[in-house]
Amino acid sequence: MAEEDEVSKIMAVAEKYSNYFNEWHSDIAIGRKGPNFFYLYDEKHRYFEVFQEFTTAEELEKMIVGTMAENMEAFNAVAVENTHSLFDELDMNEDINSYDPDFHIYKLLRQMEIMTGQLEHWSELVAGTYRSFANVCKDMKFEPKKPGGDAHE
Repeated sequence: MAEEDEVSKIMAVAEKYSNYFNEWHSDIAIGRKGPNFFYLYDEKHRYFEVFQEFTTAEELEKMIVGTMAENMEAFNAVAVENTHSLFDELDMNEDINSYDPDFHIYKLLRQMEIMTGQLEHWSELVAGTYRSFANVCKDMKFEPKKPGGDAHE
């Protein structure tokens, strides 16, 4: 009976994240006498990004939320890279052999335009995604392996 109860909990998690499963090539397989599996398949490149065994509904939920977190990490990196690239284009026009205050004023104004454009472009999507992710995770318990690095470096 305990196994049936856990399967019910697993199916409830799957239902809770039904939009996730609809948006991504992802699913679960409940083993009849063996392990259960969660997978995320990259159809374009024809490989499994994630193929992981799980036992409990809690483990499944953490896997789902973990893949969402990984996607958000990638989004953050792309947004920063795009902004950095646009800033670099401005730097290519600088004449390092002479000081030109007009260039620096122009450059700052362009940087501000770039930042404003990036914020306007991504703000609604990012804010909504971050709020949703925070709501999903607020009651979860985490015991992460600490990554290297410091946010203040």
